Amino acid sequence: MTDPFNEGGSLERFSFYEEEIFPQNGTDFDSIESEIKPLDEMEREAILKALRLTKGNKTRAAELLGITVRTLRNKLKEYEEKGLLPQGGF
Repeated sequence: MTDPFNEGGSLERFSFYEEEIFPQNGTDFDSIESEIKPLDEMEREAILKALRLTKGNKTRAAELLGITVRTLRNKLKEYEEKGLLPQGGF
């Protein structure tokens, strides 16, 4: 394999990285999926953790998360509507 940006250069030595990162044969994506969470789920977990750490203080939780209190409240409203808040809510 020739590197078009390096005249006559070879990319052969880098091919094992490609195989490691992008396996092509027999990949079990089901097992990979169990390791990777959807971003919305990770976001919700981060929000709930911040609220636990701040004992429900929304202003401080928003500061920890780098978002506005308004955004935090909107997210909590969304989670409540979807039934995704723990019992007792925040």
